[in-house]
Amino acid sequence: MKRQLMVLIAVLLVLSPNRAFSALSSMDFFKLSLVCRGCDLRDMTATDCDFKYADLTGANMEGIDISGSILSKATLKYANMKKISANGTDFSYSDLSNLDLCSSNLVKAKLQHTDISFAVFAHANLTGANLQEVYMRKNFSPDFDGANLTEADLRRSSLQGVDFSEAQMARADLSSSRLTVANFSGADMTDANLQNAVLQYSNFMNANMQGADLRGADLGNAALDYVDLTLALVDSKTNLYCAQLNHCNASYMDLSNRNLGAASFIQAYLSRANLENASLIGANFSKAYLFGASMRRAKVGGANFSDADLSGSDLTGLNAGYGSRVRFNRANLSGSILRDAFLGQSDFIGANFSGSDLSGAQLGGANLTGAVGLSPIMLETAKLDATTICPDGKANNATGKCEEHLRFVENRTH
Repeated sequence: MKRQLMVLIAVLLVLSPNRAFSALSSMDFFKLSLVCRGCDLRDMTATDCDFKYADLTGANMEGIDISGSILSKATLKYANMKKISANGTDFSYSDLSNLDLCSSNLVKAKLQHTDISFAVFAHANLTGANLQEVYMRKNFSPDFDGANLTEADLRRSSLQGVDFSEAQMARADLSSSRLTVANFSGADMTDANLQNAVLQYSNFMNANMQGADLRGADLGNAALDYVDLTLALVDSKTNLYCAQLNHCNASYMDLSNRNLGAASFIQAYLSRANLENASLIGANFSKAYLFGASMRRAKVGGANFSDADLSGSDLTGLNAGYGSRVRFNRANLSGSILRDAFLGQSDFIGANFSGSDLSGAQLGGANLTGAVGLSPIMLETAKLDATTICPDGKANNATGKCEEHLRFVENRTH
């Protein structure tokens, strides 16, 4: 009986597809297990049908409406489902490898636990879709270029190297997902949840990540150039080691106690940012805007602050004693607080110290050649030694405070 029914359906699919789908909607395919490999099912309507366990390998279903239907545990690999309507359709636990869903409507579709290796979701509408624990075979990355994933659920997904460029991902949940070497360039990730996600070596260039939750996220070696991180959340477990954050906007961001070693913040906006107790060893802040930032007790060995704006910043207890020389060449340190900072073996060539507080600062071995804004009163309690290079380029004497060497530079600046 089962075989006869399947033959009848196959004939109907060829001769009268509409009548076939009318019949399908009232049948139990959990038992029938429809097989229609390579079938041409274009422009048909099959809403609220049960295709569970169906084998539609290579079928052409472009433009079809399957909203509300069940295709769980089905085989849809290599099928053409471009521009379909699948609002609320259940694809869970199915094989969607090499499936083409380009420009399809998949609002609130259920895609959890599916194999989406090489699947194409480019420009598809996946608003509110469930993609929990979707996965791919190694090096078989799906394509979400330009897709709408607003409020989509991608928790615990495993999608290395996936293309999410220009995707709409506002309020999407990617927590606990593994998304290494993924491409999020130009994506809108406003208020997205990336808690505990592994995002190493991923590309976020030009993405909007305002208010994104990055607590516990691993962004080691990630590219976040030109990213807007305003109001983004991070915690002590957020890893930004060796990340590229050039030209990013991280103003007012709390990066205290973070490991930002070897990270690059060239021309980044970090005004009023909190970098207290952070590890900034080997980081590059050249030409960065750090106006009013707090870097109390931060470790900065080998860091580069050349041409940076550190005016009004709090650098109390800053520690340059780790790694190679720290560079503050031509930096604007006017009005900054450098009390008890350990700045030995640092370069301040051409730096501006106007109105700075250097009380108790350790400047032994520092190079102050061409520095301006210094005065004997400012250096009265600072600690200089015979290895300190004064603003006129000459070595300090063992007990002096560069007094005779300051006049030369002050006169030269008038």
